[in-house]
Formats: sequence, structure tokens, C-alpha cells
Amino acid sequence: MIDLLEDHGSDSIENNDQKLDLALGNDGYQRLFSDGDNDEFKTGPEQKKTVDIVLVTVYLVSATAMPLMNYYVFTEQFEYPILSTAVQLFITAIIMFFWNISFHFRCVKEHIPHTWIFEKIWWKILCLLPATIVFTLDISLNNCGLAKCGVSIHVLIKATGIIWNVLFSAIFKMDFPNKFGCICCVILVVGGAMVFGEALYLYGWGSETSVGVLLTFSASILGGLYTVLISRSMKRLKLNFSLPMHPTETTCINIGMMSLIMFMFDPLVEPHAYYDLFHIDDGAILLSLFGGVVLTACMKLTMIWIVSRNTPIGMGVISQTKLAPQVLLDIFCFHKYPINFFMILGTIIICVGAIMYGFEMNRKKKSKK
Repeated sequence: MIDLLEDHGSDSIENNDQKLDLALGNDGYQRLFSDGDNDEFKTGPEQKKTVDIVLVTVYLVSATAMPLMNYYVFTEQFEYPILSTAVQLFITAIIMFFWNISFHFRCVKEHIPHTWIFEKIWWKILCLLPATIVFTLDISLNNCGLAKCGVSIHVLIKATGIIWNVLFSAIFKMDFPNKFGCICCVILVVGGAMVFGEALYLYGWGSETSVGVLLTFSASILGGLYTVLISRSMKRLKLNFSLPMHPTETTCINIGMMSLIMFMFDPLVEPHAYYDLFHIDDGAILLSLFGGVVLTACMKLTMIWIVSRNTPIGMGVISQTKLAPQVLLDIFCFHKYPINFFMILGTIIICVGAIMYGFEMNRKKKSKK
């Protein structure tokens, strides 16, 4: 099961959003992504508002439940995070593949300029491969860390990945934060330091929880690097090969390659995983794995759809509002959250900083249009 939302996931999709907008023009872009010109797709303002609410609700439910489901599966059902993730990625890639094919034939019928997955596919694979390798490490460390440190500490530390997004963007001279963005990062540094330090203090450096904290922290750094690499890859494809890719293309190729890498190297990390996977005789395990597929697919599909519809509140804000519910659900379901003054204060600071940065992302995106 994959936690692809995640902040860098929404960042990269919104970056793709801006690049396609430049390549196709506002009118062609909107027709490619959203309602089209057929009567069956036309919606009025009220219907659009209803659809937006439904999409945001489905996204928030699936994205909020994702780490909770992951943690349950990794600790209670199928204790192989990497192989579980590879299975979910592979199935989601198949869904994205057929979605992109359907877009292709719809665009051909409506004479909308577009690219599709088979167009210069080897150039796409070569350009996306470096980002894919980094993302594979990110997700592998991310889910291994989740299995060890629990949901609350995991999602809070992962939220501070925004800092690394900003830092790597500045290093690669892709984007420089304004004063408000810097303030958000400082807030996240303070909150992250409190949660990180308190977790290590409570559980000790040699504990399983501390290992999970360090794995998650490493995944946050890699997530920031991935955001920059995927944006540079998309820019290269657009400028050098005239390939402004639809998010279903990027997602299908990216996570398809990730799943293959994980399938190949998993025996080195989880030697008994394949044997146990093919000898599952417990219906509850199969049901939990299927639940992970549903959550992953719902999260990715609705994320792309929300970005394409230009909702009043951007994906950057929406994706951050799940932090508080995740922590609360972890307290009630798994009782892994250490309730003390510093942890609660750090949690509040991180949630505030993440949502503030989400609003800044939303403002910057609108100002570029």
C-alpha cells in the first residue's frame, strides 16, 4: 500500500498541471482534463460544486485512511511493507494505463491536442527513471518506517517534508520561497524538531520506534528530492520532445517502473515475502490487501481529478487537512500516540505550518494563471 499523496505527490501533479497549461493553452488544457464538450459531460455550477465536494470527500477519506490501513496490514496481516506496496503500485498502474487509453480515444474524437502513453514511450521512461528510482527508495523507507513507529509520529514527520521540497527547489534554482513560505518552513522546523526529539527521547535511540522515525525522516528528504526531479523531467520532456504529459501517463509509467524495481529487489530485503504471498490462506489478509488497492486507486484518481477541475481550494490545502484526523484516529485505534505537552504542541505547530504552506501553494498557483 502506498502513501503517494503525500505532499510531494500533490506538488508534482500541480507542477504537471502548470506545464500542460502552458503547452496546450487554457482552453485546450481544460478540455483535455475535465468536462469536455459532449452533452453527457456538461455540468452547471451547482452540479460542478456537488462533484467537487464528492471528489474532495473521497480523497480525504482515502488519504486519511491510507496510513492507518497500511499500519494495520504491516503489523497485523502481511508484515512485508515493500512487497505489499509493490502489489498496490502495480494494480494502480494498470488502472492508470486504461484511464489514459480512454482519454486518448476521447481526445481523438473531440480533436483535442494531447499526448498518450505510447507516444515516444522510451524517451518518457528514460527521462522519468532517475525520479522513479528516488521515489522507490522514498516509498520503501516510508512504509518500513510506518510499520515501526506508528501512524501519528510517521505522518507528522512526513509532513515536514515540505521543508525539503522548498530546499531542493531552491538548490536546483527551480523556485525560491517568499517570506511567507520561509515562515511556514520555520514553523515546520520547530514543530518537527519537537516531535522528532520527543519521540527519540521517549523511546530511546536503539528502539524500533526510533528506527522508524529515522526511516521516515530519510523518506521525507528523498520526497523533497523526488519533487524536484520529477518536475525537471517533465520540463525536459515538454521542451526537448514536445511531450506535455497527462498525469495518468506520468503516474502509470512512474509507479509501474517502481513496482518492477520493488518486485526485483524485494527478495534481498524480505526473503520470505514471495513464499508467504503465494501461500496466503486467510481471507482477512486478502481482504486487507484488496482494501489497500481500493484506497490507493481512489486517492490517486481523485487527486488528479481535483487538480484538473481547478477547485476553489487547491490540492495543496486539501492534502494537508488530513493530518489532524489521522492523529486522532491513531489515538483511538492503535493508541500509539504519546500524549504529553511537547508532543501535542509539536503536533499543533506542524498542522498549522502545513496548512499555511498549502494556502501559499494555492495562492502561487492562482497567481501564475
